[in-house]
Amino acid sequence: MDKPWSSRYSNRPDADFELHATLYNTYANVARRYPDDVAVVIEDTREKYTHREFLELVDTVSDGFRDLGIRDGSKVGIILNGFVEDAATLFALNKIGAIGKYIDFMKSVPSIKHSVEETPLDALIIDECFLPLEQAVNERHIPTIIGNTVRKYSEGHYKPYPKKNAKASKGHGYPVPYVKDKPCVIISSSGTTGEPKPIVHSDYSINAAAQKMMYTDYPITRGNVILKMIPSQVGLGLILSLYAGLIAGATVVVFSACSTDDLIGKLTNFTRNFREFLKISELNPNAKLNIITAPIFVRGLIGCSEQIDFSVVGCLMGGGSKMSKEELDEMTNIAYSKGMKYPICNGYGQNELAAGPVAINCNQYNVNGSAGFPTYKTDIVIVNPNTFEILNTNEVGLILESSNSEFLYYDGLPTQTENARVTLVDGTRWFNSYDLGYMDEDGFLFITGRMSRVVIREDHKISLDEVEQKIRDFPFVTDCATVVSEQGGSVEEFVAFIVSNSKDAVLKIKESHSLHEYETPSAFIVVDSLPYKTQGKIDYQLLQKNYQQQFGS
Repeated sequence: MDKPWSSRYSNRPDADFELHATLYNTYANVARRYPDDVAVVIEDTREKYTHREFLELVDTVSDGFRDLGIRDGSKVGIILNGFVEDAATLFALNKIGAIGKYIDFMKSVPSIKHSVEETPLDALIIDECFLPLEQAVNERHIPTIIGNTVRKYSEGHYKPYPKKNAKASKGHGYPVPYVKDKPCVIISSSGTTGEPKPIVHSDYSINAAAQKMMYTDYPITRGNVILKMIPSQVGLGLILSLYAGLIAGATVVVFSACSTDDLIGKLTNFTRNFREFLKISELNPNAKLNIITAPIFVRGLIGCSEQIDFSVVGCLMGGGSKMSKEELDEMTNIAYSKGMKYPICNGYGQNELAAGPVAINCNQYNVNGSAGFPTYKTDIVIVNPNTFEILNTNEVGLILESSNSEFLYYDGLPTQTENARVTLVDGTRWFNSYDLGYMDEDGFLFITGRMSRVVIREDHKISLDEVEQKIRDFPFVTDCATVVSEQGGSVEEFVAFIVSNSKDAVLKIKESHSLHEYETPSAFIVVDSLPYKTQGKIDYQLLQKNYQQQFGS
């Protein structure tokens, strides 16, 4: 098909950097080119590092890691929360060829323990504040490196994070050479279906993902600022904010937070005081602020009651879940009234592909309600979900994607890796999004639904199968099934049908706190039995129909 979006990529010479290079070498080249520019600022402390200082820190940390036994091919679990160690660890591990697995510290303890145990880790790197958590999830006593601490750890399996003034041995053949399909980073995903999966990316795929951001018209360029708000276990934070910002020559501000509300408050305060931040940090007084984040933070920033001058914002992109046209229209009008000169941009994608958006709205080309147009070197086709025949524009079907930034595999999950892709009749392989939608004649993608049993609430992608299993685990619950009650907008809801002889079943489930707040169904409906098909599977279609007839408007 025609690709009307191909003319919408920004013409930036610095975006054509070498993709076939390690992350460390790619960044080191930038650091040596602009040694005195400010590379990283820690939001909590206002501690700042020039590119020269940050690269020196990375080199010291990589030597320290090697002295602690981390080698080429080592797998290292990472639970860090927005301090300088979070930024330095990416490059320090990459320099010595180790694979960093970023673990979601906001998940439940059993989920974190599963992430630690599912991969044969050689070491853990954690912030000191997570020590109680480490003791609960690290039963094997994997060697643990403690970051963001002033204490000296020298006993048991605890080791101190290398400091920038530490004396470490040098050399020994590092940095490691580039190999295209070598594993580099493992990030988390709530999965297109089922439980979260460990997604393995390479230097090449991460470089390609960063390049996509540099081909937008967002001012992620030298002399401007980009916020790293999203934790590193998500590609949006690690790759599209931290890494893309640094290799573009921008200053990256690293945030830490203990909750969503805390982070919204920090974002609001930082944006309101952005000009003062530039002055105190001795940065370009005309710098633009790039905010690449999740929709929940966009909503929090736009909806805050504080007086904010939005003219400082160079881009405001929300990726990770859909924002409706009506919501975007309303928020954009509010932002414009407060001085913002660009639209609020919605993006769409998966951590498996581009570690972020495969389609994106940008400042110049934006259609509210759409997921945007395909990013640089990304193809999207819409196919019949049964026959995989390619459909025409404006026809709803299954969304398939192909990109040069595609992941390598799910770590330890070969069957799921194979099932993530489909082959069309022409022999081409495509990533299966399991989402439904259409592409209009201008190349903008619109999401209309989902084939998998997943809903998105508060930017969390929730597997209904997982929720059902958690509810079935209660001894007083005989059976459970969930159906979607509202889907397709910015906030998606679902209800749970349960079979139980206990009169207090619903109260017991709620009081147990076994379900996260965002996992809790909007309603529990107690029934005598659930409808089953002849092959022994729950008849979700009939259950959905019955729900709509009884409770639908």
